[in-house]
Amino acid sequence: MTSEAYGPPRYVTLENQDHGHKARRHRGSSGCGCLSCCCCCCSCCRCCIFMILFIIIVLVGIVVGLYCLLKPNIPSYNFESIDIKSFDIQKENKVYTDMVIAVKAENPNEDVGLDYLKNEVGVMYKGSQLCSGQIPPFLQPGKNTTTINVELKGQAEFGPQMQSQLMQDQKEGKIPLLITVKLPIRLVIHDLVHLRKFVVSVNCSVVIDKVEANKRPNILEKYFTYGVEF
Repeated sequence: MTSEAYGPPRYVTLENQDHGHKARRHRGSSGCGCLSCCCCCCSCCRCCIFMILFIIIVLVGIVVGLYCLLKPNIPSYNFESIDIKSFDIQKENKVYTDMVIAVKAENPNEDVGLDYLKNEVGVMYKGSQLCSGQIPPFLQPGKNTTTINVELKGQAEFGPQMQSQLMQDQKEGKIPLLITVKLPIRLVIHDLVHLRKFVVSVNCSVVIDKVEANKRPNILEKYFTYGVEF
């Protein structure tokens, strides 16, 4: 073996060593940056979730507080009387009807008013609408009972079969009618705060003893069904 095989070892300069360490440190710092970014994202998500939960809890607390403070009760409605001003079976199998219904509205709430908006009221016989109208919009204060006269008018198809059925019902003294009401209402708290409106639907099946112009029939039966749309 020659002496060259045992020659002086090769040394790496300090400059090259520093460059290698910097390269390794640079690679390590890149990994730490990704981890810190992920931690920030997780923190933001947690903050958003906590904020949403806090808002929901506050809103629920406000609703529960208002409910406990105001103690709202469901208003009640009734049809007191029906006055038939006109019931004229005309040519071409049509009928013209004009009637006035007395509607009694009772608001049992002390601090909650009822703002009655534009609405629809109709009267039907055997599935055919005879007349329609609306309750005049008004604001009913708390602890109040109001009776409103609602005039309904209309012209409808009234063929021979319907006329024959009406004559039979007249003889028996039991004429079934269906009164339908679709009534949007907005709650008003202390005459200041107007809340979101909702729609009350009322169907009242009534049986009266006669249908004659300029006469008030007797209401023999009444049956109510209610629905609410938010």
